[in-house]
Amino acid sequence: MAKPRANAARTPTTTATFVADPHVGYRLRVLLYDFSHVSENPLSQTRLSKTTDPLYISGPYFTESEATFIKEAIVGTCTENDTNLARGRGSSAHLSDAQLTVQDMIQAQLANFFDKRRASGDSRPCGPHDLAPIYEEVFAINRAELEEEGFLRRLRKHGLRTSEEVLSEKTLDGQPSEGKGIQRKKKGRKANKSR
Repeated sequence: MAKPRANAARTPTTTATFVADPHVGYRLRVLLYDFSHVSENPLSQTRLSKTTDPLYISGPYFTESEATFIKEAIVGTCTENDTNLARGRGSSAHLSDAQLTVQDMIQAQLANFFDKRRASGDSRPCGPHDLAPIYEEVFAINRAELEEEGFLRRLRKHGLRTSEEVLSEKTLDGQPSEGKGIQRKKKGRKANKSR
């Protein structure tokens, strides 16, 4: 994903741009996977517990600049009801009927939740129950994508690391890392050859 210039006026992008991005799109899917598997997967629980944003759009899933761009992205599909809800909550006035930001859309969908929880002092929504269905809709990610073998294999092998991060890691001898799974196989082969 291209890094923004500090003083450049930013043009809002769309959610489809982030979902299609090989790095940010993957991390969005990991976030959704973690929402769905937090109770049974300790790694999901660990990653979610490290987020600092009430909407979970922060590290360890995203850098600060990625999180800002995601929240400011225009949602690809907004219904008239979503737009009316967001306007009623005081969202960005410059947006047309078909242009809600991710943050506006999420807050509009959670309006009643925030009103009820504000009084109790606990205003962070529950990811699995409150946010997962909204994120699936906002980012147009099908839950079935999170169960595809290719995605699950990559998640087991690399976690949140992107393929570029994995390739840039070096082993102690200065050679590029091949991933833990491959190294285990090689050790197993060496052990068999020496017998």
